[in-house]
Amino acid sequence: MSSNVSDAKTELIVGPLSLGLSPPGIEQFIKMGQKARRIRFFDGAEEFGVELPQVEFKSLLKMAMTGMVQRIERLVDRFGHQRVSLMDLTRCFATAMVYRQFETKLWEVLQRSDVVIQWNRSNAKLVLNPNTNTQAQIFQLLVAKSKDTILTCKQTVLAVVQKKIVQDVRLLEEERKSLLLLSIRYLNTIDPVIWLVLANSRDDQATSQLEQDLQNLLAQYISRSELPEYLSYLMTELTLMLANIQPDSSPMPGDDRHEPVWVSFELGVLKKSQQERTKVKILIGNEGSDFEGLRGKIDQQSKISNSGQRNDGIEGLGNASELGLYYMTCLKDACRTMDVGFESFVNVVPHSKRTLINLVLTV
Repeated sequence: MSSNVSDAKTELIVGPLSLGLSPPGIEQFIKMGQKARRIRFFDGAEEFGVELPQVEFKSLLKMAMTGMVQRIERLVDRFGHQRVSLMDLTRCFATAMVYRQFETKLWEVLQRSDVVIQWNRSNAKLVLNPNTNTQAQIFQLLVAKSKDTILTCKQTVLAVVQKKIVQDVRLLEEERKSLLLLSIRYLNTIDPVIWLVLANSRDDQATSQLEQDLQNLLAQYISRSELPEYLSYLMTELTLMLANIQPDSSPMPGDDRHEPVWVSFELGVLKKSQQERTKVKILIGNEGSDFEGLRGKIDQQSKISNSGQRNDGIEGLGNASELGLYYMTCLKDACRTMDVGFESFVNVVPHSKRTLINLVLTV
């Protein structure tokens, strides 16, 4: 069991990628020596942003989680060569989305915690709530002074969660390793100021209760790790569908170019209140698809999902359309479990021949 609460894993997502930035994101890239410019996306929307040949998974995840990146788009025109990066990009987007929901749920736990209530009563000038600027200098100084006790608090919570993972006999070794890493990643999304408040609590009962609540929340979200995986597989199948590639009847393309498909992820503005649920959007589009045929397939999936029917496996699902519908049903089931709203529809970009599959998730 790991006692280290850092994640040194580095993965590169190969582009090119177009990033739509928020005002803080623009400022950050200017500080890094990159100039933001106006980017026109496939659906006709324009935003200030940057274009990158590649980006680290961790860096993009952090930018998406903190609201610096609001939109990510890439072109897929050599599926065999770009499949892995497309799946990595999808996992990054979905992980940021789930982390955002985790943060919202975390604040629900904190606001009813006696530890936070007592802290706010005793520190009128340092009240902790979802709108608190925890990057303020006074908070950062207090965090720096309490570095050792904060680390102890994190390890106390992490140890219980990881022990349950290690002792779960249903897990394969690779699954166990993945969940142990995921527990660290979730733990590291929790603001250090929250650990500061916990470390300074003098109420043993309240401290114990908050630690237990944090452990339960971590365990709950770690068990929901299938959503990014389902979404990454769904994206590959829908991309194949729009690229008019039939892998069951012809060799998978390698570096051969095919009908281009644009894939776009919109995270929108970061919100921390459950009363202000955030809609995130995924667009998969191309030029001149059979709009009515595509809409019929997506409508068919919606009817199957709403009726509660589902395939129990992927045997016999040979083409991209059938696999795409299967993974979309799996994704909808996972969203329902996670209290994430899900809808899908097809439309056309006004005054163009561009067809878009829209996946909208309400977090």
